[in-house]
Amino acid sequence: MERKITNVGRLNGITLPEEVLKHLKAGRGDSVKFTLNDDGTVSIVKKADHNLDFMDDTFIEGLNKAFDQYDEGYKKLVDR
Repeated sequence: MERKITNVGRLNGITLPEEVLKHLKAGRGDSVKFTLNDDGTVSIVKKADHNLDFMDDTFIEGLNKAFDQYDEGYKKLVDR
């Protein structure tokens, strides 16, 4: 799929094909997030409805360590 860059007021803009919106499960009024990748590509994802910006890589790494450390205890709680 290709799109041309157009003018939207004083800004540059593109339209998103319906297939892309369906794939993202996004629609008018939803927010999307663009990520500039090191290889020169750009990724686009639908932004979550809730704000999880505080969950950076360090936070997630800490959660993973905690889950790994206490995994058996968590499993025993579930089996109660």
